[in-house]
Amino acid sequence: MKTKLPIRTVSMLVETMLLVFIVHFGHAQGTLRQHLGATDPVSEGFTLYTSPGGTVGPVTSDAGRDSWSVVSQGTPVGYVLSLTAAEQASIGANDIVFSAAFRIVQSPNVWLGLYTPSQRFEFSFDSQLDGDPVVSTGFNPVFALEGGGPGYHDYQLFYHATTEQVALWVDGVERVSDITGTAGSSGWGGLWGAAQGTDSQANWNRVSFEIIPEPSSLALLGCGGVLLCACLLRRGRKR
Repeated sequence: MKTKLPIRTVSMLVETMLLVFIVHFGHAQGTLRQHLGATDPVSEGFTLYTSPGGTVGPVTSDAGRDSWSVVSQGTPVGYVLSLTAAEQASIGANDIVFSAAFRIVQSPNVWLGLYTPSQRFEFSFDSQLDGDPVVSTGFNPVFALEGGGPGYHDYQLFYHATTEQVALWVDGVERVSDITGTAGSSGWGGLWGAAQGTDSQANWNRVSFEIIPEPSSLALLGCGGVLLCACLLRRGRKR
């Protein structure tokens, strides 16, 4: 004789599964720092670095977006991402994505950099005469978004913990893989803004530093969820 699980037991199983998933996902994935729109990045946990000739401030309705403008008159200006000891410890052996959506107004010294405990991955951004953006490691071009135009673009630096290398994604497509950084970093962090040199400006709509969940663990949780749902559906049909 087959025994049916009481509704309360089934409910407890579902709640437990959801709790395990939420707890794991909360620890394995998270946005540790994020800038959005025309909000002052200092209020979002970023540290401003500037020098004479550098200005920052809100921009509204720029190509349909609210952003934060960083303007350099040949001197460094921008924001530093410094994670707390607890935030750095939470990264563990997971992958990282440091991403930014911005529009190049004047180039070539717009910069985006990701720091790991042992490497620095620094990218500079320029634009061609037709406005198509060009991405370089330092000042060595690695990718040009032909036909991309001068508007906002989404740049993502995916750090793979197993290879300790970065893949560059632009507008949701992987463009360059297996990028090796330079030595000299002492912890997780990053920067975004403009470096010293020619006058530059970029309007930053979004900047985020996120932990990517471990695929194997999420796969196990997903399989468990599917099996649980299948079991519940099967019992429902028998009823």
